Amino acid sequence: MMLDTRKIAVATALMLPLCWVVPAAAQTYPADKPELEYLDYWRLDTNYPTAGRYTDAKSKSPKQLDTYTDPLFRVITGGGVQMDARFGGAVTSTGTAYPRTELREMASAKTEADWDCKSKAKTMSLQLRIKQTPRYKPEMSVAQIHDADSDNLEVLYVYDKAQNGNAFPAPGTLGDKGKIIVKFNGGRSPDEVLDTAHVVGDKFQLTVHANDTFAGKGKMAVEYTNVSQGKSKASTKVSFDSSTQPGCYFKAGNYAQACTRKFIDGSTNPTCNDKDFPLSNGYTWEPDASRSAVSTMVLYNLTVNPKGN
Repeated sequence: MMLDTRKIAVATALMLPLCWVVPAAAQTYPADKPELEYLDYWRLDTNYPTAGRYTDAKSKSPKQLDTYTDPLFRVITGGGVQMDARFGGAVTSTGTAYPRTELREMASAKTEADWDCKSKAKTMSLQLRIKQTPRYKPEMSVAQIHDADSDNLEVLYVYDKAQNGNAFPAPGTLGDKGKIIVKFNGGRSPDEVLDTAHVVGDKFQLTVHANDTFAGKGKMAVEYTNVSQGKSKASTKVSFDSSTQPGCYFKAGNYAQACTRKFIDGSTNPTCNDKDFPLSNGYTWEPDASRSAVSTMVLYNLTVNPKGN
């Protein structure tokens, strides 16, 4: 995290002659960014295999993130951190179909966040921009509350054929039109639409609430603002249902809901291959020739309050 730059630069600057100019510290790594809380409370689940095993994606701890960047997780011009996910990239387990480049909340540098889902008051705020989506299943999960088993709350972009002249497959590029929706309790509660006319490329802000004064104890909710279009909406406050498992945590990043049947190395992604595609809406696998193609989002800020469990 280059502590000498972050925490000592101001004090050092005060001792320099006034005629000297102290340049801003270079942000070489995503963890250099104060807007992301220096990633002190996050683990990165990458798109890369562990020792060639594509069903065991590499993870990077908060300490490792101090000096970590890669072509799929990097600081870009404009101040954000670009997070790309290859459709044939590594997945986190044999039971997972979709690759990701995603951050997982930590309670400390070595301890995973594991807070009481129905009583601990927590919020996660983030600002982001989707730049590129899958084409054959054009959906992306960008924020979650997750328990020990599954997602309790999930915010997603979903492509809307009707707003795009019924074009399919989706172009998957800037200008595509769709919706921002929120799913509750793993889909067991009704979905809600936060934005009926989201455009890929819009910058938007999310605040995800659990058990706080906004949501209420035992409940969760989302506040959404489309910064580019100047419109906002809050979801209803939904109770964590009886299927909620102990131990919740936040997730944020690019978790595109799409995959190729083959990993980049040519081996089979078993869970993706077993998907019952095509769906009734025509959604299906990304072509195996697109194994190295990516979905893209840019993360501008990320804050959790309070920290820890």
